[in-house]
Amino acid sequence: MSGLVGVELGKDVKVFGPINAYGCKIGDRTKIGPFVEIQKDVSISEDCIVSSHSFICSGVSIWARTFVGHGVMFINDKFDSPDIKNWVFKTTEMLNLLN
Repeated sequence: MSGLVGVELGKDVKVFGPINAYGCKIGDRTKIGPFVEIQKDVSISEDCIVSSHSFICSGVSIWARTFVGHGVMFINDKFDSPDIKNWVFKTTEMLNLLN
């Protein structure tokens, strides 16, 4: 059983096996493998493949027709200050350069 909470699913999205996804957007015709976690404020565009055991953290955007391999872990550590009190949230984009 998949855990989908507050997820905006596009048309013909396929989810295989259990996943955790919350507060994110998944584009048309995208395929998500089992044992994937997709956190809030993630945007996955259309025609992507996210393979099993992958982790996509908050603030990541994956552009159209991108393949995410097995076990890939995204992190979002783009902070512009060494002082944690002054950290500013910034997004990370993953794009397909082969288009």
